[in-house]
Amino acid sequence: MNVSLERFLKAERMPMARNTGSLSPDWSGIPTKNMTAMSKDEIRTQLREIAKQEAKAADDKEKDELAKKRQGLFTAYESFGSPDRKTLFDDALDIIKKNAKSLMQKGGNPPERMDVFDFIKERDMRKAGFAPSEESGIPAVRAKGMVFDERFDLGGDGSVRASSNAQRGVNFEIFHGKEKVLNIKRDGSVSHNSTDEEKKLRKEITDFYNAARNEFRGTPAASAPVLSGESGDKMDMKV
Repeated sequence: MNVSLERFLKAERMPMARNTGSLSPDWSGIPTKNMTAMSKDEIRTQLREIAKQEAKAADDKEKDELAKKRQGLFTAYESFGSPDRKTLFDDALDIIKKNAKSLMQKGGNPPERMDVFDFIKERDMRKAGFAPSEESGIPAVRAKGMVFDERFDLGGDGSVRASSNAQRGVNFEIFHGKEKVLNIKRDGSVSHNSTDEEKKLRKEITDFYNAARNEFRGTPAASAPVLSGESGDKMDMKV
């Protein structure tokens, strides 16, 4: 009988596994190279308009919608200094698949819950037009008992570090040069780490927005600014 991954994750043998759905990050919230067709000036223009609208916003729903648009523009502005995270992510999954067998052989304990290896297999099945089923033989996790820490080149200036231990389980860190730019946890969730250049751009656009915000509100520059780290240097994405 065919079952969804959601149902599979809720099985009694995996009571602590998070329901992630599939290994597919929401790239609208993760800065990556060429994610926007807008110029920096166009982003600034839109942020000025948002600051103007926020100064007049009367209810929380409207404020929340404007804040969401603002954060999307902040992320787009950051992306001018971003590596190609989409390509790095796809390349990392390919490397993980190619080395999955040798990595899993590092440990011999019975499966406990699903991890990235399983999510990749389930992702490939969906791409091929198949739904995961109880008869498909998708294994649960080998996380407990697996101990490894290896690094693989992705070509160009990218690499992925694959590590696992009894406490943390399986984890994958994706690098662009020496900077870690993505993290894939055992439960399939993906978070990003800002590069130094992205942090500079985030501060630059946040300072611009705060100036516009204070202009339209007629408040001193030191009054309740939007912080550059408001959305966090790391963003956990349910996948």
